[in-house]
Amino acid sequence: LLPLPSHGAPAPPLIPGPGPGAPPQQLMGQGTAHPPQSQPLSGGIGGGLPLPSPVTVPSGLDSFQLYQQQPAKTSVPGVAKLLEKMEKEKAADMATDYPIINEPQGTGMFRVPETAKKPEDPKSFRISVWCLGKEIASTWLDGTALLMGSQKKSCHVIDKETSVYSQHLALVNTEKGLFLYPLGGTVTLHANRKFPFILKATRERRKQEREQEEQKGGNKEGTANGISPEDGEEEETDETALGEDAQAQNETETETVEVAPEITLHGGDKRKLLDPRESVFQLGNSPKVYFVEFVAAEREEKKRALEEKKRGAREGEKGGEQGKDREEGRGG
Repeated sequence: LLPLPSHGAPAPPLIPGPGPGAPPQQLMGQGTAHPPQSQPLSGGIGGGLPLPSPVTVPSGLDSFQLYQQQPAKTSVPGVAKLLEKMEKEKAADMATDYPIINEPQGTGMFRVPETAKKPEDPKSFRISVWCLGKEIASTWLDGTALLMGSQKKSCHVIDKETSVYSQHLALVNTEKGLFLYPLGGTVTLHANRKFPFILKATRERRKQEREQEEQKGGNKEGTANGISPEDGEEEETDETALGEDAQAQNETETETVEVAPEITLHGGDKRKLLDPRESVFQLGNSPKVYFVEFVAAEREEKKRALEEKKRGAREGEKGGEQGKDREEGRGG
């Protein structure tokens, strides 16, 4: 109801409404009717206070149409890429604002299989954590099992991304090899060659470690990443340290190499035997990437390669001496 006019004040004009038989107002988005701007509400309230001025809205437009006329943020060149970069950086900050390597109090609900065993060498398996192309943490599997998840009490590697379960994955060492146990959520397993920056950084790190060992006086029994160089043969066998994938990647960076399809494991699936050529994985939707480095197996592979090469060299020398003796016998 409109207030009664004060003494001597003119009555406010009434806004005409739809008369009998007038069509109903149109739906939102199709031009909802608005009061004519030429007839604003006026008058007084109580002691002649003016009514608030009406909101100026262009005739024939509603709020939905006004929203549609606003320019989208991603329509500006470069803004979409900038927003994507900011989201990745934000995710990386959230992924690294807490300790990643942890000392758990126990294994929680996970029961370590009886077939599990400690590696003969505590430096057999190196697990590195990567985010936005950089290594942010690393640890060694020096026990029977290593658990990953969001629960600090029972996990060695912590990942607090919302899609990561309290106990998401377990790495268990056995006589048959290193197995991956999916405990909750999803685990995406990739081929190593899909992440060339990891392979390149790993080779550079190993090279630096060898140089540090040499500066300290060398190690006759072998370095931390494998055997010591002998007769200049280490550079030739070093590419086998990361498997055939690293060797193919090092031969040419422009060559297109077919990559094996990724494998997705779900919580409760059967355990998966890890292949040294397919030992990169992700937990759920986490931005982190995990790489399992088979250091002991690579060291043994290097030794076998050198032994075979030396054996071939000895057999070649022996064959050459026998041929020489036969020639001398014929000449005599």
